[in-house]
Amino acid sequence: MNAVRLLALLIYTYGAFSFGAIFILWLAQMGRVRWGGKPIQCCEWKQSTDFVGGALTFLSFTWFVCCLLLVLIQLDPKIRAYPLMTILFVQVFLYPPLIAHTTYKEVRSASDSPMPPSWRWALVALYVGCLSVMSYSLLGFYDVIALPHERAGTISGVSMGIFFSLAGVYSVLAISRYSRKPRTTKERSSRRWWLGLFISLFLMGLPIILINLGWLGFSDLVEVGLRSLPLAFLFAGTYFGNRFEFFDVFIKRGLALLVSIILLTAYFALVPPRLEDLPLAWARPWVYALTLLPLVMGLPWLYGKLSAWLDHVWLGRQFRTVEAVQHFLTGIQRAVSLPDLVREAETRIGEIFQAPVRIQLREAAAREALSEAVLNIPVRGGDGPDGSIHLGPRANQIPYFGQDVLLLESLSEVFASMLENVRLQARKQEQEQREKELSLHASRSELKALRAQINPHFLFNALNAIAGLIPKDPERADRAVEQLAEVFRYTLRRSESEWTRLGDEMEAIRAYLDLEQARFGQRLQCRVAVEPAVEDARIPTLVVQTLVENAVKHGVAAIRGPGHIEVEARLHGEFVAIHVSDNGPGFRPGADTQISRPGDNSGFGLKNIRDRLHGHYGARASLEVSRDPGGRMTRVSLNIPRETAGPDEANVARAPQSAEERPAAGALPGPAKLTP
Repeated sequence: MNAVRLLALLIYTYGAFSFGAIFILWLAQMGRVRWGGKPIQCCEWKQSTDFVGGALTFLSFTWFVCCLLLVLIQLDPKIRAYPLMTILFVQVFLYPPLIAHTTYKEVRSASDSPMPPSWRWALVALYVGCLSVMSYSLLGFYDVIALPHERAGTISGVSMGIFFSLAGVYSVLAISRYSRKPRTTKERSSRRWWLGLFISLFLMGLPIILINLGWLGFSDLVEVGLRSLPLAFLFAGTYFGNRFEFFDVFIKRGLALLVSIILLTAYFALVPPRLEDLPLAWARPWVYALTLLPLVMGLPWLYGKLSAWLDHVWLGRQFRTVEAVQHFLTGIQRAVSLPDLVREAETRIGEIFQAPVRIQLREAAAREALSEAVLNIPVRGGDGPDGSIHLGPRANQIPYFGQDVLLLESLSEVFASMLENVRLQARKQEQEQREKELSLHASRSELKALRAQINPHFLFNALNAIAGLIPKDPERADRAVEQLAEVFRYTLRRSESEWTRLGDEMEAIRAYLDLEQARFGQRLQCRVAVEPAVEDARIPTLVVQTLVENAVKHGVAAIRGPGHIEVEARLHGEFVAIHVSDNGPGFRPGADTQISRPGDNSGFGLKNIRDRLHGHYGARASLEVSRDPGGRMTRVSLNIPRETAGPDEANVARAPQSAEERPAAGALPGPAKLTP
C-alpha cells in the first residue's frame, strides 16, 4: 500500500466516523424535538423537520463508507469493485441537487425578502437533470441501451462537472441576492466562508470536465482530494452555523481516532514482524499483549493532552470544565446578598468564556439587556424558571460550541443552587427580624395591657363599686372581689406568653364584664356566647379582651341609658369568628384602623391588634369594623385560622371548668370560686 492509499484510508475513516456520529445525533434530535411524545400535523412536520439536511448528512456518511471499502477492496484484485462503483456513481449525482436544496432552505428561512418561484423551479430542474443523466449512464454501463461504455463515461463525467458548477452558481447567487445582510463579525466571516466554498464548488466542475474529456491528467491524490470535499462543508457548516451540538467533541473524537489509527498502524508495522522469527511458542499472544500494553495505557493520557490543546489553542478556552466550576464556585461563595451573587456570577462567567454576561432574575429589577446576546441559558428553580443567563460574542469571535453550552448549563445549575441558598438566608433573616419585632411588639402590648388593667381609674372604680355593694349586697360584693382577683390573675399570668386558649380568654372576659356590671348596675346588659368547638382554639393573648374593654370604656360608658355588649365566638369553616358588639357612639369617620372614639387616650387600638395578627397569620387573618344596618350596634369582627392550643398554653391561667362553676352559654357568669 502506497502513501496515497494510506492517506485515503485515514481521511475516509475520519469522514465516515464524523458524518455517522452527526447523523445519529440528527436522528436523536429529530425524535426529541419534532415528536416529543405527541403527534404533529403533516404540514407542520414537513415545514419543521430538516429532512434535506439529514439526507445530505446520511449521503456523506455512506459516501465515505463506500470510499473506505473501495480502497480496501482494491487490495485484493479478485474482488470485483463494480457494485461499490455503482453506489458511488449514484451518490455523486445526488450531491449537486442536495447541496443546492440545502442552500435554498437556509437562505429562504433567513431571508428578509421572499425568493421568487423561479428559484424553486431551477432546483427542480437540477434534480431532474442529475437523475436523468445518472439513469441514462447506468443503463449504458449495464448494456440495457445501446450506448458504448466510453461514451457513457464521458457523458456522465462531463455532466457531473456541469452539475457541480451549476450547484455552486445557484448557491452563490442565492446567498448574494437573498440572504440576510450580516450584522456581526461572526455572520460576516460565515458568509465569506460559504461563498468561498461554493465558488470552489463551481471551479471544481472545470477540471472534472477536462479530465473526463481527456484534456487533463488525473492523479490518485487529486481523486482523494475531490472525494474528501464533503469534509470541508462539514467543518464550515458546524463551525459557523453550529447546527449540530457537540461539534468540538466530534472533532476531538475524530482526531483521537486518527491518532489511534496512526499509532496502531505503526505498532503492527514495526513490532509483529520483529517478533515473527522468535521461538515464542505458547507465549506469543502474551508477548504481543505486553508490547501493546504501553500503547493502550498511554492513549488516555494522549487524548487528554490533545483535548486540552484543542481547547486552549483552537477553541480559546482558558479553563477546563472542572477548573471552570471551581473558579465559579470560589467567586459566588462569598456572596451574602442577591446583588452580590449576581455581580460575582457575571464576573466569573465573563472570565471563563471571555465574553460579556448579563444575568436577569424574575424578582430583580429589569436591567439593560446585552446589545447582542449570542447564547441564552435559563436559570431553573424548584418552582419554574427563575431567570436566564445571557452571553454576548466572545472577544476572539470564536463561536460557542456544544461543550460551552453544557458548561454554561452546569454553571447555571450551580448558580441556581446558590441563588436558593441566598434566598433561604434572606428569608431566615427576615423571619428572625420579624420574630424579634413581634417579640418586642408583644412585650410592649403586654405592658400596655397591664397598664390599661392595673391603673388607678380601673382599680378605684372597681373598689368603689365593691364598697357600695358591701352594705346592700354582701354576697355580690364578695363575688366582685373574686372577679377582680380573677381579672388581675389572668392578666399577670398571660403576660408570660403570647398565646392562650380562647376558652380561657372568654372566662377572663366574663369575670371582667361581671365586675363592670357591678359598677354600672342594671344599665349594663351583657351576653357572652362561645361554641364548645372553638374553646380550645389558640389565639394571641388579650386580643379579644382588649376589644371588650374598649367596648365598655368607649362604647357603653360614653352614652346615657342602657348599654348592651355582646361577645360571640363560633366556628366558621376553618376559621374562628369572634364578634364584639356594643351600642356605643361608634368610631369617628375614616378612623377604622385605630380605636378613635371620643375621649380615647389609651393608645392601644385596632392597629396594634392588626399588626399582631399580620405578624402571626399574614393575610389569613382579618379584623373588620362595621355598623349594623339600623345604626344601633357597632361590631368588631375578628377572623383567625383555627389552631388548637397546646397543653402548656391550655394550662396557663386557666379558669375552673367544672359543671358547677361554668355558666350556660349566653348567660353572664355567676361568681367563680377561685382560690386567692
